[in-house]
Amino acid sequence: MDPGRECGGPTRFAPHQSPPLGAELAPASRNRDSGGLGEGESQSSSGYDRAAAMKTTYKIPHVDSVEVPRDHVIRLTFDDGIIRELEFLAGSNQGTVFAPLDDPLFFAQVKVDPESRTVVWPNGLDLDPAVLHGDFEPAGENHFRDLSAGADGRTASSE
Repeated sequence: MDPGRECGGPTRFAPHQSPPLGAELAPASRNRDSGGLGEGESQSSSGYDRAAAMKTTYKIPHVDSVEVPRDHVIRLTFDDGIIRELEFLAGSNQGTVFAPLDDPLFFAQVKVDPESRTVVWPNGLDLDPAVLHGDFEPAGENHFRDLSAGADGRTASSE
C-alpha cells in the first residue's frame, strides 16, 4: 500500500511536491461556512465577476445574404447591417475540405443555409458566422482575406 494514501482516502502529497514557482493559486473561499455556492462577494481578487459574466450574452451574427461579385470573392450582409467582402485564397488547399473552392465555378455555388444562417457550399463546408463577421479569429489557417473598407474591416450599411 502507498504510504501516502489512506484506505479509500485522498492521495496525500509530500511537502516537496508543491506547485511550480510563479504558479497562481485561487484564494481559498472566505465564505465556506456561509452556506454554499453563490454567496459572498461576487468579485474575486482577480477582477473576475462571475455574476456579471453569467449575465453577459453574445449575439451570434447571422448571414442574411451572400453575393459573388467576382471569382473567389464573397460579399456578406449580416443581420446587423454589417457588410464584409472576403477573398478566398485559392491554390494552397490541396487535400483539405477547402480544395473544391479553388474552382471558381464551384466557389460561386455558395449560398446561405436557412437553418444555420451562414454560408455553405455543396460539399458541406460551412463557415462560422462569428469569424466571418470579424468577431473572432479562425481556429486554424485563415483561408480568406478581408477586402472590406474601413480600419477594422467592417462597413456599416444600415444608415
